[in-house]
Amino acid sequence: MAGGAIAQPSGQVIIAFLREICHASRDDCPEVVLLGLRPPCDELAAEIKSTPKLREHVKYICGSPLRKDDLIRVRANKATMLYVLSDTSAENEDKEDEENIMRGSMLYKLLPQVNLRLMLLRPENRQVAADIGLPVYYCFSVNEIKSNMMATSCRVQGFGTMALNLTRQDNNMAIMVKAKMENVLIPEWQEAFMDGSSHEIYGFCMSSTFSGSTFQEAAVSCFETCGITLLAAQIAETGIILLSPGAHVLGEDDVCFAIAKDANQIEPVMHAEHEWEALFKSRRGSGTSDRVRGGRNSLTPGDLMSMVRVDDEVEAAEQARDVASWEDGEAKSASKKDPKAPTSQSKKTLIFPGGLMRLGSDGKHIQVGPTASAINDSAHIEAGPKASALDDSEHIEAGLLEDDDDNPVIDAKAEREDAKRLSEVVEGGGHVIIVGISKGLFQQIFSIIKTLRKPWLIKVRSIVCITGERAPVKLRAIFPDVCFVTGVAQKLSTLMHAGAHRAHDVVVLAGPPSTPDVLLLDRRVIILSSIIDSHKDSWGFDMRKVLELHSPASCNQLMNYSVRKAIEPRASSFTRKKAAPGSDFGQDVSPEVHPLFATGETVFRQDFCQLWASSFYTPGILEIVESLLCAGSASPQVSIPSPIPRHPLSPPRPRRAQAHFLLVSIFHCGPRLIVHAVARLWVCLL
Repeated sequence: MAGGAIAQPSGQVIIAFLREICHASRDDCPEVVLLGLRPPCDELAAEIKSTPKLREHVKYICGSPLRKDDLIRVRANKATMLYVLSDTSAENEDKEDEENIMRGSMLYKLLPQVNLRLMLLRPENRQVAADIGLPVYYCFSVNEIKSNMMATSCRVQGFGTMALNLTRQDNNMAIMVKAKMENVLIPEWQEAFMDGSSHEIYGFCMSSTFSGSTFQEAAVSCFETCGITLLAAQIAETGIILLSPGAHVLGEDDVCFAIAKDANQIEPVMHAEHEWEALFKSRRGSGTSDRVRGGRNSLTPGDLMSMVRVDDEVEAAEQARDVASWEDGEAKSASKKDPKAPTSQSKKTLIFPGGLMRLGSDGKHIQVGPTASAINDSAHIEAGPKASALDDSEHIEAGLLEDDDDNPVIDAKAEREDAKRLSEVVEGGGHVIIVGISKGLFQQIFSIIKTLRKPWLIKVRSIVCITGERAPVKLRAIFPDVCFVTGVAQKLSTLMHAGAHRAHDVVVLAGPPSTPDVLLLDRRVIILSSIIDSHKDSWGFDMRKVLELHSPASCNQLMNYSVRKAIEPRASSFTRKKAAPGSDFGQDVSPEVHPLFATGETVFRQDFCQLWASSFYTPGILEIVESLLCAGSASPQVSIPSPIPRHPLSPPRPRRAQAHFLLVSIFHCGPRLIVHAVARLWVCLL
């Protein structure tokens, strides 16, 4: 392991990584070698010394991956995996990414046969890594995953908590043992939450008995046989991972991913002779997979044709759906506006396993669903920038959004138009507020807005951004319907100006830490959240929050939720009467079972670093997370998490709709249940 995370003063990133890869519940922990130029910080050294498993499996060696002699000393050629982790608290993110790209490039050139995982901060720097020869499936952006998860949690409450619980080991056993020793009763909701968090994503080769079956049929059989939820499959021809590829026909040795409590639960349906990790890695390295994960704009119609299986019966069934009538209406309205516009007859239909995708006569992707204008007319909310603006945003260069020195001064007329648009948004209410607590967060804000403005979303909300510095004109041009407010978010006047008293959600980005004091790392977020909580009664509703925290312990500063034990009254030696019971402040619960985390209101920055550790045991888990969040290069194989509120007395859904999505989890919200589902296309949920 190497990278800026090794030299991080607080050691938070590397400590979180080591806790996951050398978790107490794992019996097959690898030998971990940390390679850093300077000795470890005090926090990291203390963590290794105080934890038996880390003391046994972790070694720290001073050196650099840019020196061949140091790589020889640590026997890098014998390694199973090479990690280059970034310092997530770095002030200059481009500089951090450039240094880590250099380290990753050197490791890949010298040791191309060894698996590599490169953690980047800025998503656009993945293209830089690809341009110098690094395979794109080796590189992932932690900021993009985090931003997309926060944006998705804004649309689907609790989704971020579900995704994180599926990708890391739980500490339920330690929590239960501690509660039993201290005679503390665990609440019923916490028991149910811990039972759900004990599930993980496992990879395996499907048994040959499923050869010739569709993914849908195999999913039903797996659930009935051993109670696991089949989540995704790797397409052997292309090497890419598809979530719930409904109509895909499984082969004799297809690699699949399932949600289960332990590996033993998968044994009845797995192939006993094939090693799934070797098959997965060999197929992922295929040329088609490399082009697919290279980005949406690198795809050609020929590549798309090689990824799909055209079935006449499936095509006829898809065409017969109600979506056909909607498209005809859209084509008629478009032809009235532009007689030269292509009609529905000039469209090519490609049937993806589990869904439908449209290609126009020029081979470009056509949105399946309501257009931005249709959304505006139906919901009276601007859906966002045009498709061309979104396509152009894919090519934003590193640092472009922060580089605003040459931006022209906005005139008074533009200022009045911005103020008028903000007034209309606040008056309408139901909007989303995105807060950047510190400077330099426009790239993450961009990722959140882009996720909330995906073209296939049925419902979109207006967006208001609060930042301490003026938003770049380039960002305003990409999202002209988004309102930007410059001010201090920890002031009530700024929140009221942004319409917090009428907003539906607020997403808060913490930015880099501004103090070494762990107890004060999240002071700005805590102050902002406290202001909202103290005024929500007067506003008349409870705004939904998604808060980024540096320290998990800050949960107890946001909400004092502790387990209290009754104190035995003491007999007074003077009066021989029992004295009144003393005060009991209680014991703070673990952050991973805190109500704020369980309800999806908080995300911890260090949790995202644990995803890289999980990729050691389950290769492909980072790609699955990207697809769940519609992040990174997952555009060609989109999967959309969507809430499906359903009344217990409502009639069952049609069979054709049930066959195209998987129920993954349930979020208890008072008398309501929100079901988290994974679908190939939103059309399947109608």
